[in-house]
Amino acid sequence: TNTAPRIDLAIRQAALSQPKLTANKRGVPDWNDKGVRAVIQTDRGPVFIATPYPTKLDKPAREAHRCLPAEMTGIALGVANALGDSALDTGSLSSEAQIFINNVAEGLRTAERPVIIAGTTLGNIALFRAAARLAAALSKETRPCGLRFVLPECNTLGSALVGGKPLSEGLGTLSDGKADTLLVLENDLYRRAPKDVVDKALAAAKNIIVLDHLQTPTTDKATVTLPAGTFAESDGTLVNHEGRAQRFFQVFSPTDPILESWRWLGRISAQTGKGTEWTNLDAVCLAASQAIPLLGPIPQAAPLSDARWLNQKIPRQSARYSGRTAMLAHINVSEGKPPEDPDTPYTFTMEGYQGHLPGSVANRYRAPGWNSVQALNKFQQEVGGELTGGTPGARLFEPPDSPTGQIEVETPERFSESSGTLLFVAMPRIYGSEELSARSTPVAQRIPEPFVALSPEDALALSLEEDATAIVRPQQGGELRLKVRITEGMARGAAGISTGLPGIPFIQLPNSGKIENA
Repeated sequence: TNTAPRIDLAIRQAALSQPKLTANKRGVPDWNDKGVRAVIQTDRGPVFIATPYPTKLDKPAREAHRCLPAEMTGIALGVANALGDSALDTGSLSSEAQIFINNVAEGLRTAERPVIIAGTTLGNIALFRAAARLAAALSKETRPCGLRFVLPECNTLGSALVGGKPLSEGLGTLSDGKADTLLVLENDLYRRAPKDVVDKALAAAKNIIVLDHLQTPTTDKATVTLPAGTFAESDGTLVNHEGRAQRFFQVFSPTDPILESWRWLGRISAQTGKGTEWTNLDAVCLAASQAIPLLGPIPQAAPLSDARWLNQKIPRQSARYSGRTAMLAHINVSEGKPPEDPDTPYTFTMEGYQGHLPGSVANRYRAPGWNSVQALNKFQQEVGGELTGGTPGARLFEPPDSPTGQIEVETPERFSESSGTLLFVAMPRIYGSEELSARSTPVAQRIPEPFVALSPEDALALSLEEDATAIVRPQQGGELRLKVRITEGMARGAAGISTGLPGIPFIQLPNSGKIENA
């Protein structure tokens, strides 16, 4: 819910789809929402959730099980065993977990289109492997099973495909004097690593060059800061969670001295004699596809900049757009020439091709007699189906027809509580955990106060009350002072930290440690 809201919506809809069949059998059509709800009552589809803390998806789910990451891994392996996988060691599991395993296995066996979803919030690679092992076991036993991994940011997978080394290794290289220049691309290092580690590395660097559109603690330490365009001022490519490269386009052209990051990099490359400056976005995509084999298809993610339809480019503004002169009236009452766009098949005007377009560049859905997005089905092969112009983007890799190889998963080691030690896990928030949106005033007004969430049993054992200030001492990291939030249904032994909120320094999670009254 807090990190992938579109997937959240899809799960909610899936949870209702099977109970709707009961209403259909009684003659209640899908469009009769009140009638369908009257028949369904409290029935839920086969959606099963395993998390350390309650989520908003618990309500539409059939069953939710609270446990720590190690037990989650064991549960996934246990379900794989129940579906016919080789005897996997699940570790020690509770009786409640065994019941949950049986229920999940039965739900997956009877599902027409099963899917396994796992996330990165818990920082547990074993859980990823166990989810993949479970999906493979189900595909062999019954029918193909979908597998989705929820990633922390929009281009996480794209960055991973580029390759590279851990940030800790790069900062260590600086601290050890093996490098003297640091180039930071649209990132605040203090959100990625402990403050003392970043401070030491930056202090050792002779040159710190930062490209960013936000002022951050990292830009404050920069020797050179280059103003980069935001997503609304940039053209580029990102790779989503399914491995699909998708092009994004400028909403408006940035003003000097703001440039897109890739333009700055091209200029730096040319000035240093290490390469040539890219002429446009097509050149960047081609260079990336040639240098990085896994990104080979990205030039096909959308039409190139020279694409034309009836010898026309695509207008960014609608045919009814007005007010261009009024927007600049404080500068000049006459309308100036719109900016040129050499990077895309778009134009910064309302003049251009108004017909059907490929799905990757279609920027509006309008048909006579229809309003706004209601016209969408006019641009689909069938209602709810593929776009007539084709699916946007280009898949960088495809799932295999059948599972190949064997995914090795280590036996999960249970977290052992000793003398008040808890396992700290991340609890992202809709408002505040994402860096850019947190700068928006309406969002900032809704950011909760940083907190640590505890089960009622753990809070009682630690003599902590709701809204009390607690001192949180992780084994890896500094000391935090957070408000206590007692959360019904929280797994025993887990403590949720509201990550990413303003005022909370970086903390490596999951992490074990202790909590006490301030």
